[in-house]
Amino acid sequence: MRKRLLPVTAAVAGVVLLTAGCSALTDKKDMICGAAQTVIEADKSVRQSLSGTLNAAIDEAAKSTEANLGELVKTAKALLSPDETKFAKAAAEVKKLC
Repeated sequence: MRKRLLPVTAAVAGVVLLTAGCSALTDKKDMICGAAQTVIEADKSVRQSLSGTLNAAIDEAAKSTEANLGELVKTAKALLSPDETKFAKAAAEVKKLC
C-alpha cells in the first residue's frame, strides 16, 4: 500500500509546488513547460489527476499574444490524451519546444 501511495504523494507535492511557483512566473512558456514536465514525469496512474495544472497553464498562455506559444499549447494539450502513442509523441515534442 505504501509503495502505491508514494508516486501519488510525490505527484501531489509536485502539483502544489508547481502551482505556487506558477504564480511567481511571468513567462507563460515556463509555466507550460513546467506543468508539462510534471505530467511527463508522473506515473501513468496519476497523470490524469495532474491535468488541471497543465490546463491552467495552457489557459493562461492562451490569453497571450506571443506567436511562438501556439505550437507549444497545441502539443501540451496532446499530453492529456489517454492514448500512450500520442502521449509519447507529444512528450518528445514538448521536450524539444521547451
